[in-house]
Amino acid sequence: MDSRSDLYSCGVVLFEMLTGDRPHGLERPSSIRADVPEDLDRAFERCYTRRERRFESAGEMAAFLGGASGSAASVSVDAKVRVPPAVAVGVETSKPVERRVCCPDCGKDVSARDRFCIYCGAELRAEGPVAADEATCRSCGRRVAVEDHYCIYCGTDLRRADFA
Repeated sequence: MDSRSDLYSCGVVLFEMLTGDRPHGLERPSSIRADVPEDLDRAFERCYTRRERRFESAGEMAAFLGGASGSAASVSVDAKVRVPPAVAVGVETSKPVERRVCCPDCGKDVSARDRFCIYCGAELRAEGPVAADEATCRSCGRRVAVEDHYCIYCGTDLRRADFA
């Protein structure tokens, strides 16, 4: 793996910022939002493609976007994101609403499913009963996933039968 793996993720985030949705197949941002400049479509395509066709580095991507005709900077991302009508009016949808919690360390709003705060890195499920998909490390006592081979905190080999 190299920096091109991260650029794939940048392409996905770019698409989400421009459209409010995740990319599917060969979709381009302009297929959902007609006002997306072609330069941003091309930048997305260079990120969201096979590894050998991606930008070589973030610097190359920045140079591409910086050298674009200026149209890339003219898109207002925040005001034009597509919101599904059911969400906009509060109508029940087929997807359950994600439960959110407050991080005990930084106080920011995070998903209740997360094990760690995406803002400060604090462990979110440090107390309470151990879930079916969790175990505890025999060395440090911290929670680990059952499928983990090593503790992410202390490096203990969890494949041995004597971990809790």
